Amino acid sequence: MQAFQDDFRTLAQFGLQADGGVSRLAFSKADQQARSWLIQRMHQLGLQVQLDAAGNLRGRLVGDQPHLPAIATGSHLDSVPNGGHYDGVIGVLAGLEVVRRLRRNGQHLARPVEVINFAAEESSRFGIATLGSKAITGKLTASELEQIHDEQGNSYASLLRQAGGQPEQLQHQRLNRRQLAAFIELHIEQGPVLEQQGCALGLVSAIAAASRFRVRLTGRNDHSGTTPMPLRRDALAAAAEMVLAVEQLARDIQAETVATVGRLSCSPGVMNVVPGSADFCIDLRDSDASRKERLTGQLQSQLQAIARRREIALHIDLLSNEQPVVLDSQLRQRIAAIARRHGQETLSLVSGAGHDAMQLADVVPTALLFVPSCHGISHNSTEQTALADIAQGVDLLYASVVELAQDTGTI
Repeated sequence: MQAFQDDFRTLAQFGLQADGGVSRLAFSKADQQARSWLIQRMHQLGLQVQLDAAGNLRGRLVGDQPHLPAIATGSHLDSVPNGGHYDGVIGVLAGLEVVRRLRRNGQHLARPVEVINFAAEESSRFGIATLGSKAITGKLTASELEQIHDEQGNSYASLLRQAGGQPEQLQHQRLNRRQLAAFIELHIEQGPVLEQQGCALGLVSAIAAASRFRVRLTGRNDHSGTTPMPLRRDALAAAAEMVLAVEQLARDIQAETVATVGRLSCSPGVMNVVPGSADFCIDLRDSDASRKERLTGQLQSQLQAIARRREIALHIDLLSNEQPVVLDSQLRQRIAAIARRHGQETLSLVSGAGHDAMQLADVVPTALLFVPSCHGISHNSTEQTALADIAQGVDLLYASVVELAQDTGTI
């Protein structure tokens, strides 16, 4: 794992922050530096490198029967602002380590093997997650990529062109079963379950999905000293009550439901004016589609009731509505059997976080492997996973890729 560690330390420098975290927003300077480094490393490992029409970087190791669909692995290198060094990164570096071992061991495989760095997995820049994997699997068109903008007004398509991509070719490059036979993503858990259970490896059965909303409130700006409390139409106070309602709704379910308000702003934002407007975003996640739909209706009803009582105008915009994904059970069972043969124990669990794997799951058989997150912490500069646990994940990934890439039948 020495080469893996060296690569990890190199990547950590791209977007490194003063407190030790990393900021590598999609298509930012730091992200482009990481992508350029990855291209160089892929070439050094003898991979055929492609930047696809969605902005994903793909390195291909040709098999003995290059016409066969490939076994693919990978994840993402972009990050949230001031995030950790493990999220996504270990999945890409694990793919490189698999190729390195294949080369070192002189392993001949029937199928090609692909290592993929998916673009813009995080929603931090564009407000929509897994953009690269969504686009390449046909869930977004080139024209839709033109309409997706960051807060500075830059479209995804324009930034992709600046990076050398050709989004107009998207319709001709859509992933299908003729290109890939299976996809396996290795990722940190980003939660506490594996650590609490004392298990180094997780096999994900399903991925919860997010519904994301933007809530805009309009009340009235008033003097903070002369306006009596009963006469105020305080948009921020209404937003505060709504934020607590969002939290309570998820708490009351006592299931795999989570809800978060991660961004809130008000205007005019000065001490001596009652806020006349407020704006916040809701992230609602569940692994059960019908329950998530029901909760969405309940949430909207509660917010409307608060707004009416406080005489606040309310606008709720749906930003995205993902559907929970059940991963391929046969592939999962096969990888679990491979783990047992190598003396490894796996734990079945549900992922509360979205991943690129969920976008590929309806195109090719897909598996998602987890390794533990220390104290369950992620999207945080203190994010950490023990090297020994990562090594177990890489070992299982390697064994799985070897077995699957030697199988010329239907996977």
